[in-house]
Amino acid sequence: MRWRLIGGSGLVALYTMFALFHMGWYVSLLGEQRYYRSDALHLYAAAQIVMDGKGSRLYDIDLQQRYQAAMPKRFSELLPFNHPPYTAALIAPLARFPFLVLYLLFSLGQLAAYAFAIWMLHPWWGRWSRTEKTFFLVIASTFVCVFHAVHWANPALFVFLLVVLAFRSSYRKPSAVSSGIWLALSTIKPHMVIGLFWAFVCGRRWRPLFSATLTLGALIGLAITVVGVEGTLSFGQTALSTYRAGETGRFGIKPENMPNFRGLLALTDLSNSGVASGSLAFVAAVALFLFWLWRSRPKDTDPASESLRWAVTIPLVLLASPHLYGQDVSLAVFSGMLLYDAARNLSFQRRMVGVFVLIAPLASQICFFLAGRFGKVPWNPWPPCNAIILLVLAFLALVVMISIKYPRSSEVAGPLKMGAISTVVRPVPHASARPKQNIPKHAVAIRRSDYAACDSQEALVPPAMF
Repeated sequence: MRWRLIGGSGLVALYTMFALFHMGWYVSLLGEQRYYRSDALHLYAAAQIVMDGKGSRLYDIDLQQRYQAAMPKRFSELLPFNHPPYTAALIAPLARFPFLVLYLLFSLGQLAAYAFAIWMLHPWWGRWSRTEKTFFLVIASTFVCVFHAVHWANPALFVFLLVVLAFRSSYRKPSAVSSGIWLALSTIKPHMVIGLFWAFVCGRRWRPLFSATLTLGALIGLAITVVGVEGTLSFGQTALSTYRAGETGRFGIKPENMPNFRGLLALTDLSNSGVASGSLAFVAAVALFLFWLWRSRPKDTDPASESLRWAVTIPLVLLASPHLYGQDVSLAVFSGMLLYDAARNLSFQRRMVGVFVLIAPLASQICFFLAGRFGKVPWNPWPPCNAIILLVLAFLALVVMISIKYPRSSEVAGPLKMGAISTVVRPVPHASARPKQNIPKHAVAIRRSDYAACDSQEALVPPAMF
């Protein structure tokens, strides 16, 4: 017990040290005005282009180059604006303010959005033990991918919040209209969430998809009004050219720096065509797997399977994305939380998942330091480390899902501790072998399928939504 306490305190202290380091780095970044080298640069340039009435040339590389060249201490290479046109339309008014205002909105504002998202997940992690809560909050607050999004002012954490809101709506009611609205708004970074739309199609969740279509239509209408038809239609070609830039290294975009399956293939000796073919095959495999995972109708979906579906889908969607960076892996915090909550009734799986969620953030942090802080290495270990974390996360979620769906006989016959409820499953004799007068009216037989529906310690009582 003493060694366990010392080890736990040591991990908390280590994660706290990482958080202090990143906070100091952020302060120095502001003091030295190195925020001009953040992703906010291309967002600010796009906002200026729209406000100057040149929205039809929003995706013109030469025009973006001229606007970014006016910024001090910027990157030597161009940071192309490759977000949907309605993103530029939404942030266009910020071009009237100094660049620092937009940077702080997309850094500190994101941090506030992330904290709000973690609080919105309180119905799940709030019923854990004090030790489990402490470790989750410490890991969620110090995950290096989260700090990376804050430092670079990349809107990944805004997407994190919108995905959490979509999940909450879907958890309460799989056919909820609001889940489609939140998903549509999260398309400010479409490569992070496009797979969730496919999952909804496979699950035949037509009402959320209809609301998402209406919301996207409204956003595209806003883009056409503010940016113009030509600028709006140019987004598709820009997205394709950004993917191809990874094959040539243009704009500093390199597949080996991406924490996805494409990045793992790029580390091998495969040619560009081989990497493209392998990535396409993986995308097709993920699409087929999601069809199998989400094929049941919304009315047949129980809260347990809904949580695990999201826990499996999120890392697979990120891995299959053709364009991904470290800050986008922040969604792994959400997936890992759902996975651990679902595994808490399974002793072996809970230990396995618990060890992983303790070690994975630490490994990501060490690889991040190796890549940029403590000397040069032959290749950047941080992206493949994050890709492996996503792979293992998806695999563990699938293992937990199978364990809950097909529990062992010893688990079914044993006691189920469900928060304040402790129920023992006893064999129920056949109706012809028992007298009716001996059966209490309030007796309830818990079936095997009831146990399979358990996704946390309160098996028959889903999280209280507030």
